Amino acid sequence: MAIYNRSESPIIEACVESVAEALSCARNGADRLELCSALDQDGLTPHKTLLTEVLNQVSIPVKVMIRPRPGDFHYNHKDQEDIVRDILMCKSLGVSEFVYGSLKDNRIDMTDLEAFVQHARPSTLTIHKAIDVSSDPLRDLFMIMRWAEKQTFPVSILSSGQAPTAIAGALRLRRMIQLAADKVEIIVAGKVTHDNLTTIQTLIPAPAYHGRRICISE
Repeated sequence: MAIYNRSESPIIEACVESVAEALSCARNGADRLELCSALDQDGLTPHKTLLTEVLNQVSIPVKVMIRPRPGDFHYNHKDQEDIVRDILMCKSLGVSEFVYGSLKDNRIDMTDLEAFVQHARPSTLTIHKAIDVSSDPLRDLFMIMRWAEKQTFPVSILSSGQAPTAIAGALRLRRMIQLAADKVEIIVAGKVTHDNLTTIQTLIPAPAYHGRRICISE
């Protein structure tokens, strides 16, 4: 089983969709980036040109969102073909840190997740906020934890506790963090900004925090 190395300081993860945002966050305190396109649609797979430019210009770790379309996380055969295409594009550029999630019958689709891993062969994998629309997120958490024990790479889960914001989802997030222990890293998300980060850290002590505006803007 691979686990995350815990440090005294939590990881600050910035969600970005442009080279300018990536450079700004890298300069202003981000420990790692999640690169997406179309954040107004909750994030899609970034274009190859954008991904290439960001990888060439920042030195901190870059995780890449794999999401072929906006809308729900129930993927059909065509979606799966697009997902594999996007994985191969990322792999051709040296990407090995991925963000992904899918649902089947409104639960995390572990069969699809296993297929994703076989294609991506990640060095780290984050299961994104698909878990926040699961009909049973805590049962899914246990399922992911059991699965993560068999993997050779660290697994994390991005969540706002099934609420619009981390603050509103604080109770469930604290429970998820308690249950996850060192098996998976819970990344707290949901309107986490530079201005409210200290408050959220006090309310929800966590190994990592994620946000679009989590770093000082320039």
